[in-house]
Amino acid sequence: MVSRRAPNERLRGLLKEAQWTGDALAKAVNVLAAEAGLSLRYQRPSVAQWLAGAVPRAPVPLLVAEAMSRRLGREVTAEDAGFTGPDDSRKTGTAFGGEDAGEVLHALARLSEEASHKRDDSRLVYALTAVEEMSSEARSRTLWAAARPSGRRIGRAEVSSAEAMLQLLSSIEQTFGGGYVRTALATYLDTVIGPWLAAPSSPVVGRNIYSVAAKLSCLCGFVHFDDEQHGLGLHYYVSGLRLAASAEDDFTAAAVLRGLSVQAYTLGHRRQARWLAEGAARRGSPQVPGHLRAAVMGQQAVTAAAVGDRRVARDCLRLAERWLDDSAIPLVPIGAYHLGSLAHQHGEVALLLGDFQRAESFLRTAIRQRPPYEGRSRALILHKLAVLQLSQGELDAACDSWHQFVKASTSVRSHRVESAVAEMRARLLPYANYSEAASVLRSVTSPGPMRKTV
Repeated sequence: MVSRRAPNERLRGLLKEAQWTGDALAKAVNVLAAEAGLSLRYQRPSVAQWLAGAVPRAPVPLLVAEAMSRRLGREVTAEDAGFTGPDDSRKTGTAFGGEDAGEVLHALARLSEEASHKRDDSRLVYALTAVEEMSSEARSRTLWAAARPSGRRIGRAEVSSAEAMLQLLSSIEQTFGGGYVRTALATYLDTVIGPWLAAPSSPVVGRNIYSVAAKLSCLCGFVHFDDEQHGLGLHYYVSGLRLAASAEDDFTAAAVLRGLSVQAYTLGHRRQARWLAEGAARRGSPQVPGHLRAAVMGQQAVTAAAVGDRRVARDCLRLAERWLDDSAIPLVPIGAYHLGSLAHQHGEVALLLGDFQRAESFLRTAIRQRPPYEGRSRALILHKLAVLQLSQGELDAACDSWHQFVKASTSVRSHRVESAVAEMRARLLPYANYSEAASVLRSVTSPGPMRKTV
């Protein structure tokens, strides 16, 4: 606690409106902290202190506001919750919807760099209201305002340079994880792409630079998601969506909406994940290639299964198979999809529908069919398979899968993989006296994910 003032009647009023106890609010804040990559252990006495006028350190006021927003179904700011003061410049977690693309990319890059140095007050909260807005057709087509041209004129050479950088950074993160490229990608968007978005150019070059900027921002959203910086990932995705709209690029818009859906699903927001997947499908213009349509259909299948809609899930998987059959699968920096991806989504749907034997079969297929350069994805699927095997009482099989997981993850820098290592340890600890489990635990030489405590 850093300051104290008069009793917080605004927060008391919100708690009454939400019909929440202090315990309920504390638990909600702890859950939201996990989404932001933090480990908090608040309980009712802390909420009592906030009601008495104590002000928690950032970003807790934003977490309280987001918890109230989700509970009440409307946007609540930290100021609404009685926390902001005259020196608080971050009243909400969604402060980057500005009209200048370059300024937004600069602000996000600064926060990404701060997050790298573990200054946790800089982290944006994953705002569910912003996610729900992006599922709206009108909001997902919001354009950036045209900037007044400044700087030297750009041409096809700059576009080609940006496309080459996109391909390079994408290939690195697919193999080794988002942690290796996150800072470099955010900096590149800020210092190179941002000025090019405002530079004089021909109309064709202007659309092309916005299109490649949208793809880079989509990739930046994904690598922040991979590093479990979910608030920043959300905002990079939203920036990518606006850049794609400005470029009239339905391909990239569909890829961004699919990425937002995957993130929402991973965080447990199943209803919102389905809306976003359906929004991605609506972008299925003739210009969208078959492999991306298949990827979107596969994500629709997963989100339908997540809410118990078996028929739609199976229909979408069949459509994904058809689009994949009709499409040559290129090596693309965003929206990549192949037989291994489809098998993984078949396995995920089977898991959600309770068909565990079928799920295990498809996860094994997904591992076999993953290209060698997708090291991070292969590691995460191996972990998912091991968890399933252990839940079915197959301890030896789970240990074998985890041995492969550890081997696959040694060169990967991804917080999702680190979290999987931590989960593996926790699940194997009760079997530590069993030789195979002990062998897996000994094989993990690096510490699990370290989460800052506020």
